[in-house]
Amino acid sequence: CGGGAYDIATGKRLPKRPAEYAWGRDGRLYGLEPEGGNWRNLKVVRYRADGKPEPFEKTGTVRIGKSLFFTVDPKGNVYSTVPNGGIAKYGPDGTLVRKDFIDMPLPYSSNYGSVSSLMSDWDGNIYLSGSLKPAGHTIPDFFVGRLPWDTPTKPAPRFFYERFYGSVAKFGPEGGRLENDPKGPYRMGHNYRGYSHVRATGLQWSHVAMSYVLYRHYNYARCNCERSEFDMDRFDRIFIPNAFRFCVEIIDKQRNVLLRLGRYGTWRDAGDEGATGKRGPELGWVTSVRARDGFCLIGDNVNNRLWKVELGYHSEEKIPLRYAGNRAKKRD
Repeated sequence: CGGGAYDIATGKRLPKRPAEYAWGRDGRLYGLEPEGGNWRNLKVVRYRADGKPEPFEKTGTVRIGKSLFFTVDPKGNVYSTVPNGGIAKYGPDGTLVRKDFIDMPLPYSSNYGSVSSLMSDWDGNIYLSGSLKPAGHTIPDFFVGRLPWDTPTKPAPRFFYERFYGSVAKFGPEGGRLENDPKGPYRMGHNYRGYSHVRATGLQWSHVAMSYVLYRHYNYARCNCERSEFDMDRFDRIFIPNAFRFCVEIIDKQRNVLLRLGRYGTWRDAGDEGATGKRGPELGWVTSVRARDGFCLIGDNVNNRLWKVELGYHSEEKIPLRYAGNRAKKRD
């Protein structure tokens, strides 16, 4: 805890945290940079597609403070986690639009690590990962009936799986709110306090597959040093790390499961043969995934591997397109 960045060539710690960059849905490049090297005081900066700086019209930068995650929708709106209450929205000019765009009750969001990823699709919907789950669906269907409660060892395996599995949740462009409600249909982690029931406004669905999402140790400790991060590709397909099934689960934005990539394996199992892709990714502990055109990158924290998996199609068809040019404008 406290963080740090290191030069991988020398192993020496860098004097300040370097910037992190991501492409926004509006075609611009955005960076998350620390003010004066202080990772507790972060700002979002903007660049044109050619790499030239393009400051926000009214604010220059978007200062989001002690936060780790942001995303940008097709209209250029910036969304970031807020240390004391959910997700904030900033306009394309950099000004704050809504601090409570997605409002969450404390203490769920009092530690910014409770939300471990944040994404936007082409329709402006917002996706976040965390411990929010349907009250009656706290583990993936695959494990139902396979994790007993009545075991000689206490706590039982299901206890851990319920607390280490989270979800990817989808909210519409209008945002939403989570409120404490003892009879609410959803449950989520409350730091040291375990589960609490909540009701949700604006939530379209919650897909239970995200792990590792830690918000409560067996000994009631709370740490967010390690957490998984999901990603979306340009077709709005969602790539979800699923550490306990040793795979990456790919779903569409209607929550349909399209594919699962990977199986259990150690670094010995993979070896050179696995590294060349003949047997596919053999994973020990998936922590993050990045989706790109034609491939995805999978980070395996236990086997110390970064997998590049090429993505293809069972069938494809190409059709010629002819650009109408000015004639199309005249018809309009």
